[in-house]
Amino acid sequence: MLTDPERKRLEAFVARNREGVPYWRRVNILLLNEEGLSPEDIALATGSSVAQTRRWLNVFKRQGMSLFPDVVLREPGRFSADDSLAEAGRLFLADQLAIIDEYQLAVTAEADPKGVHETRKAIRRSRNAFRLLAPYYEPGFFRPYRRALRRVMRGLGPSRDRFVALQKLAAYMAEEDTPAGVLAGLQALHDAWSAAWQQENLAVQVAVSRPGYLKQLAAYRQLLQTPGAGVARPGKLIVPLKVRHVAPVLIFERLAAVLAYDDYLAGIGPAGMHQLRIAFKRLRYSLDFFTPVLGNEILGLTDGLNGIQDHLGDMNDAVIMLGMLAQMNPAGELADGVAHFRQVQQMAYEQLAQSFDVVWAEFNSATWRQKLASTLAVL
Repeated sequence: MLTDPERKRLEAFVARNREGVPYWRRVNILLLNEEGLSPEDIALATGSSVAQTRRWLNVFKRQGMSLFPDVVLREPGRFSADDSLAEAGRLFLADQLAIIDEYQLAVTAEADPKGVHETRKAIRRSRNAFRLLAPYYEPGFFRPYRRALRRVMRGLGPSRDRFVALQKLAAYMAEEDTPAGVLAGLQALHDAWSAAWQQENLAVQVAVSRPGYLKQLAAYRQLLQTPGAGVARPGKLIVPLKVRHVAPVLIFERLAAVLAYDDYLAGIGPAGMHQLRIAFKRLRYSLDFFTPVLGNEILGLTDGLNGIQDHLGDMNDAVIMLGMLAQMNPAGELADGVAHFRQVQQMAYEQLAQSFDVVWAEFNSATWRQKLASTLAVL
């Protein structure tokens, strides 16, 4: 089931982690399956159950490597706790640009969904890093590159959103309890969304192939290959510049921005939940930024964030799909499909909103904050 690059990434994870680390068992189930072991033998070797082993193998068949959060399989970064934050940022941004470069051809040629997704994530992580690094670089130093990436991000967004919507619509159509009487209308909706997706893909291809964008990327690439370029001089005062000095403050600032919502969750609407999702993403991306210096403990932290991240993502997907449906002016079978799926997504959002208190309480716990503080103490 694994490609050579996928197998190498999993083997590298095993080489640098020990048993008991989050995702260790899941990784080894896939690797042992590649060796031809039976589910029974894999379960015995990994300390899992046969049912759980079969489940992860089936999930991988459906989801591929997205079964793992990005931070789990990412190679350790190239900076240390004693490096300046400016230099750490340069290396981090270079890694993100390498991801953008890796998928550039696939996105330009056919707006490949995986390429679009990975490019968007790399841009999001870069934009978060620009915020973290702003005080440590000359004013406005990243502005032209931030603008170029933001314009492309806007072009990628509709394609990615439509692809997710198509996946969720197809999954709903495949459910056993979906009323047979609405399947024709849902298929008409799927066809309409597929046609819209093709048009959005053309916009993606145009966005990532503009000469101005490619020229900016070339200049950005050169900048990131030049240590010290654009770094602000601290002057005569002694100020904290090293990763170990600054990381705890920056991470807790992002955590505070998330926890500030605790007093406003009662009755919060979709717009407020979207802002919470943004604040949460900034916290997650900031933890990702400092992964190279936080060790294996970071896996336990990010694993503890997955529940609320998925919940917020599902709520956002429902809002986006409701917006797509509201923009349509359907007739006939298509109208039936639009009306039914609108009800489905409205109900999904309401259920997610009603259950949000539970996942928020799991995240907003002294246990998780203590684990965070303990992890940061290694610096």
